[in-house]
Amino acid sequence: MSEDVRFVQLTPPGSACSIALGEGLTRMAPGSLDNMQVVVTEIEEAYEDLRGRGIEVTEIQDMPCGCFAHH
Repeated sequence: MSEDVRFVQLTPPGSACSIALGEGLTRMAPGSLDNMQVVVTEIEEAYEDLRGRGIEVTEIQDMPCGCFAHH
């Protein structure tokens, strides 16, 4: 993503949830909750659902490590 961002995504076998640990993901203090990443199989569908609910979301960014949209 960039030289300022490094992370490892952990997904337990069979789980629908992952945990991302690393640097440059957020400016939140350790132990606080200021950021959540939701991983989906169909980003376009999730994007349209969020927009349809009136949630402001950036355009989808296609990056080498995956596609992202931000609130």
